[in-house]
Amino acid sequence: MKTKIIFSLLATLIFVSGCGDFLEEKPQSILSPDVLPKSEKDADMMLLGTERYLANMYDRPLFFLTEISADHDSIHNESMDWLSIANYTYTNESVTISDTWLELYRMVNSANVMIDKIPGAPIAPTVKTQYVQAAQFLRALGYFHLVRLFGEIPLIDKPVENFSEAMKIQKSSVQDVYKLILSDLAEAEKLPAKWDPVGRPTSGAAKALLAKVYITMAGFPLKDQSKWALAASKAKEVIDNYGYSLLPAVSDLWLIKNKNSNEHIFSVQNNAGDGSRSMLSVQARPREGLGSESGWGTYYTTKRTMALFDDSDTRKSASFLTEVTLPTGKITYKDAGWWKNTPHMKKFYDSNRSNFLERNRRTDMNFPIFRLAEMYLIHAEATNEVSGPANAYTSINKLRERAYGNSANNLAGLSKEQFREAVKKEWTYETIFEGKRRYNLIRWEDFEKAMKANPLSAPSFSITKHLYYPVPYRESNINPNL
Repeated sequence: MKTKIIFSLLATLIFVSGCGDFLEEKPQSILSPDVLPKSEKDADMMLLGTERYLANMYDRPLFFLTEISADHDSIHNESMDWLSIANYTYTNESVTISDTWLELYRMVNSANVMIDKIPGAPIAPTVKTQYVQAAQFLRALGYFHLVRLFGEIPLIDKPVENFSEAMKIQKSSVQDVYKLILSDLAEAEKLPAKWDPVGRPTSGAAKALLAKVYITMAGFPLKDQSKWALAASKAKEVIDNYGYSLLPAVSDLWLIKNKNSNEHIFSVQNNAGDGSRSMLSVQARPREGLGSESGWGTYYTTKRTMALFDDSDTRKSASFLTEVTLPTGKITYKDAGWWKNTPHMKKFYDSNRSNFLERNRRTDMNFPIFRLAEMYLIHAEATNEVSGPANAYTSINKLRERAYGNSANNLAGLSKEQFREAVKKEWTYETIFEGKRRYNLIRWEDFEKAMKANPLSAPSFSITKHLYYPVPYRESNINPNL
């Protein structure tokens, strides 16, 4: 049986293709000791190859596990496996869970290869250091997802070369995984503030990830209270020192032409020029009513979720697609159930594309992993936990002033507990459909309450069974230690 199953931790022996002189006419294993990048261009291709795993995940499997599994949206019954994630009937044989595990460990192993190979390359020392730091950022990001999705996991910090030894690897504790993440980010913080072309990791991105790691460690399961102050401080560094700024209108964030705006800190890069295109736009478009502009109608939301938003909050109209204007008239999407007339996600819709024929196809839209608004949320939440809301209002009200167009709806006069609940709501208003909700519910210890209140997940959800996803069957079948 073992000879027939491919162990996914080992599935990244070659992760770059079309790399010019880096892959010569005689293909060689990327794990061979004598294969090193020969130039900065080679190192950059290694980095791009490692980053592409992000695109593979955020388009579908990781989006399902982090967003569709939460309580604010759902999925049409196109796939029983996808639906099982939304209604918590999945098993350890879920393809979606297995694909996410596989892609995250592929990214981790690709980063490990970079960290191992680049120092010995005939490249300028400062360049080598920069690419190693970028790999450490991506490894930290990969493990940050893995530890939040699966809990205790195999911790691998070297390229996987020995199959027999790899099949004996055991899980590491959550604490040990975070130790490696923090160690990697301590180095990644030394990256340059800017790195052209856009899309490469920067020190601002590393600090943003570190702020998110700290605020996560402050919550469940580690509950390390010392991390609140560190989260607030690191978020403030990002806010103050890197020239990031909020776009004036929330809706402008989701136009393809603004995909690398001053608000975006680090995003999955999609570019038709290199063959990478996002499925999210066509997945988010309604299946019914738009004629040639109809999409796949994969995701939908409900009036229950939309009712959480104030009608005068522009984040509501920017997040939910309830109406489309066509030359033939308006199409309205209401909470009618099943495929027809259900509201959809608007953040990935972008009706302003000039090429009419591409409006129902894959697009160059990026997926934002970190943007400045999240740093304001982290700073506000963490500051309140450290010293109460007095010094936290400025950050949260920055977002509310943009959302409402004035300061009339700014928060004020709240107790520490009231502010804590208010900032949780702001996380929803600001980051809905961005893959943040499940992670937040878990660290707040609100996961069980939220999923039991969600009609789709309530019948099946169990906090003891569903706090973490199971290790995929094919992994535990090969390695009983998992």
